[in-house]
Amino acid sequence: MRLSAEQIGRNLGRRLLPVYLVCGDEPLQHGETRDAIRQACKVAGYSTRELFDVEPGFHWENFEFASQSLSLFSEKRILELRFGANLPDKKAAQYLQRYLERLPGETILLASCGKLAKTTPNTAWFKTLDRLGAVVQVHPLQRQRFLGWLDARAKSREVTLERQALAVLAGRVEGNMLAAAQEIDKLRVLYGSARLDVQTVEEVVLDSAHFNVFDLVDGVLAGKAARISRVLCSIREEGLAYPLVLWALARELRLLASMRYDLDRGTSRALTYRNHRVWESRQGLFDAALRRLDHDQIQVLVARCVLIDRVGKGLFRGDVWNELLQLCLAIAGCSVLSSPDGWNDAVIQ
Repeated sequence: MRLSAEQIGRNLGRRLLPVYLVCGDEPLQHGETRDAIRQACKVAGYSTRELFDVEPGFHWENFEFASQSLSLFSEKRILELRFGANLPDKKAAQYLQRYLERLPGETILLASCGKLAKTTPNTAWFKTLDRLGAVVQVHPLQRQRFLGWLDARAKSREVTLERQALAVLAGRVEGNMLAAAQEIDKLRVLYGSARLDVQTVEEVVLDSAHFNVFDLVDGVLAGKAARISRVLCSIREEGLAYPLVLWALARELRLLASMRYDLDRGTSRALTYRNHRVWESRQGLFDAALRRLDHDQIQVLVARCVLIDRVGKGLFRGDVWNELLQLCLAIAGCSVLSSPDGWNDAVIQ
């Protein structure tokens, strides 16, 4: 059974299923869905909870033994399998299939993982789980759905926002549902159920869209100049060291160079992405970058990374963060400023 995060509450109110899988890449819905399942189980008398964090070297025999063992006092129990942002591998799939073929009594399995691969729904274990239990997939919302969710979230906390105030809040958090939820809770504490206008929201809501270096890389590949500037400024203010930013950009450029080489030799797009293990969700970003950049342009940008590293080490004059911004804009296909003194005479070793 496939359910959305909005549907899980109603489903839990009717009956509990023997197995649940919560998957996806949106942390707020992911966490709240699991909380809702745990709470429903607790109300139904499932008082024992056993946690299994699946990491490299995980002993599946321990999970299998626990699933087949009866509680000393015959208590109802929850077995929780947490894969983090990963997906079940081949070995995990085998043990999951075995578990699902002989479901233990008085036990509910709650499994959680990252975003499903395109092929996951075709696997045996997933089909069996889908038939016996519920799969809840959570994803970041597109703008119109996000505005609807934001309005409903505010109303559920008795926070009333004027339409323009709602739009301002949505713009501030940039689709970050966790940040939005925190800001709504803050507004509730400060103003209760009062109707809030644009000025009030602008005064209270700080920029809560917390970024990381991977957000920057995605913006660079997509060619979004305004977002690049904002994300880079944010991660600099949060104290991220410049070598990490430079490493991420250089890594992406090397990947682009290798892919450009394969494509220029006649390798198909699909095979190129498969060989370089580019997820389907990111292929559109690489498509955009590869349309902008040829082999020679990419090589120039790779060389620029070396020079930026020398600026960071004090070997050339310049502001390393400004040079990083110029590099990002160059990859994005935007015009950039001139290089710092000494770069034109530099020799790449």
